[in-house]
Amino acid sequence: MEYDRDPSYVQLVTDIAEKFTEYSASLTADDLTISSITKTVLIHWNFSTADVIFPLIAALLIFALKQIIQVILNAIDLTNFKPVDAKKLPESVFQLIIYSGLWILETKIVLDNDFLVSPSKTFHNWSEKREEPMPTDAYWLYITVIGFYIQALVCCILVDERRKDTHVMILHHIATLFLVVFSFGMRFWAIGCLVLFCHDICDIFLDISKLFLYFQNRIVCSKPTWYICEIAKSISFALFVLSWVWFRFNLYPRKAIYGAAYHSMVQIDGGPPVYPFYSFLLMTIQVMHIYWFIFIFKLLLKILTGEKMRDTRENEEVENSEKKTD
Repeated sequence: MEYDRDPSYVQLVTDIAEKFTEYSASLTADDLTISSITKTVLIHWNFSTADVIFPLIAALLIFALKQIIQVILNAIDLTNFKPVDAKKLPESVFQLIIYSGLWILETKIVLDNDFLVSPSKTFHNWSEKREEPMPTDAYWLYITVIGFYIQALVCCILVDERRKDTHVMILHHIATLFLVVFSFGMRFWAIGCLVLFCHDICDIFLDISKLFLYFQNRIVCSKPTWYICEIAKSISFALFVLSWVWFRFNLYPRKAIYGAAYHSMVQIDGGPPVYPFYSFLLMTIQVMHIYWFIFIFKLLLKILTGEKMRDTRENEEVENSEKKTD
């Protein structure tokens, strides 16, 4: 097993800047035109009819799973839950199942291919491998992820109740779909699997924390159960914060971003197609991580000072209803 050196953050910035400078120096004015960029993408684009149909089927199956979970939980007596929590419970259970399944598969792919210890392998022999069929596990991971975000986008627009962050979530789903579909079509599947691996684990701990919060907030909750939920909720939220710091602030930039922006230039003569565009997208995600973590950190401070944890994504009407119920 070969190990790539893990750069310091300073070395990461320095190395990437060097490769960007090297790539820019090789460009001509014609390379920067829209027609030239479009032509480059179309030359390397690899998307069959099956690649369109399978994600749509996956979206329907995932939506069906969501409805089944809803039916099962609705069959259970949830009158002891606060109305707003009873509405959100199925969504958290659904997301916990989906993200757990995806991350298990992502972990298998990343470890089987040594992408975590050797990110340079994500672009090794890419020019030859892009013409070959994707590995089965990676292919179906992409199909499932695309299907999941298709159903998430449709549900967010047409099915789900409007929340304070609905428009933000719509933009998030569109951006995620674009990035995943783009990496799929360009056959950047290896670096894509590494990117997904660095993200989905955080959502697992977040949804676990939410579930314990809903159980703790029940109208009738014994003291022992309340304290158990309090401890479990706090541990889950702490793991969410720690996983965010470790996976999104450590592994993501030093493995995924470095792999895409530095190793790709080393592994591919002249760099991968649309190199600056794809690298910029991944770096933009890191900026979003920092932005979101500011809110997470503020929430963490509130919890440490004894303020009650709550899910703040309800719309104002639901919040007012909850206050009247209390």
